This record gives sequence, C-alpha cells and structure tokens, in this order.
Amino acid sequence: GVMLFMAAITALAAVGLLAWLWRCGLSPPAGLAAVLLVFASAPILTLGQHALPDVPGLLLLAVGMLLLQRLERAPLSSWAGLAAVALGLLLLKNRLAFLSVGLLLAGAVEQWVCLRRSNRRAAWLWAGAAVALGIGLALGLERSGLLLWDVGQWGRMYLERWAAAGDWWRPVGVFLGGVGLDQEQGVLLPAPIFLLALAALPATCLRLPAASRQALIPALFY
Repeated sequence: GVMLFMAAITALAAVGLLAWLWRCGLSPPAGLAAVLLVFASAPILTLGQHALPDVPGLLLLAVGMLLLQRLERAPLSSWAGLAAVALGLLLLKNRLAFLSVGLLLAGAVEQWVCLRRSNRRAAWLWAGAAVALGIGLALGLERSGLLLWDVGQWGRMYLERWAAAGDWWRPVGVFLGGVGLDQEQGVLLPAPIFLLALAALPATCLRLPAASRQALIPALFY
C-alpha cells in the first residue's frame, strides 16, 4: 500500500512538472523528454521507491511553481495557494522549511516583476514590504525553534573552518568535489542527469527567464 501511494505521488509530481514546463513555453515533446529523463533516473527514481518526504515535497514544489505562473492573473488566490504549499512543506519535514521560504521568495520576485511592468513605485513598495516580511519570518522561525540549528552559529562555524584552511579556494574545491564525486553523498555519480541540467542552464536562463527564476530561486535557497 505504501509503495502504491508513493508511486501515485511520484506520478502526480511528474504530471505537475510537465504541466509547468508546457506553460513555460517548452514544446510538448521536449517537456515530455525532460520529465522522463528526470523521473526515470536517480535520484528521483530511487526516492520514489521509499517512504521519504522528498517526493511529496517535489509534488508540492511543482504545485507551487504552477501557482507562480498565475500570480499576474490571480494574485490573491495564487498567494493563498503559495502559503498553503509553504505550510505543507514545513509540516512535511523540518528541513523543507528552507524550500518553502525559497518558494515564497520566488513569489515575491515574480510579484515585483509583474508590478514593475505597470507601476514602478508600487513595485519598490512591494519589494520593501517583502524584505520586511522575510526578515520577520526568519526571526519568527528562529525564535520559535522551528529551525534545526542556529543559522548564525552555523555560519560562524563554517567561516572559522574556512579561515583555518589557510587558502580561500581550497575549501571550495573540496566542497564541490564532495558534492559531485563523493561515493555515498555525491550527485554526479548516482545522478549524471544533473550534468545535462548544468549544461543547459545558461541557455535556459537566456531563453526562459521567468521559468528560470521560478525554478532556481527555491532550489538555490534550499
């Protein structure tokens, strides 16, 4: 029963991502090929076979990105949906709180872009309000204990380790090598599909700027 449920969640996430790609302007064959490549390879294929929060989180992320595309046409309902998605991510797993904040940040950026087309003053007022709200949200999460660690202490610890290395570039090389090539936690060995994604990233940012913002801001924040 659990496996069937996870398979259904994975299928829904694939459909949501495909719908988002088509609405971004990608042709149906290209969108279908991209979704098949991602969902038929690691790590998504592996995660879909276990009762882990990552695939339900991917489904919520796909719903959130679809809502980002509706911000200009229906801002109130889209923001209500984004808030519900962000809350769902937070309740699903504590570490997905960063992804929910990144999704809300992407919404703030998309709203600013929409306002900037019509009213520059309203756009900058919105930007100020969004920054203030973001700072308040971050402080509230830290004070309420919803975060797994003290962000400031975590940042200071890594900066001290970086400074102790004696070379500013060596830790960067070690980090990228570990992220990419580590046999247990690396990305490129178990999921070489990400090499194709990195290769296509510059062209995507130039040809589909809105889609790039909607996908990259939550991902980078996470």
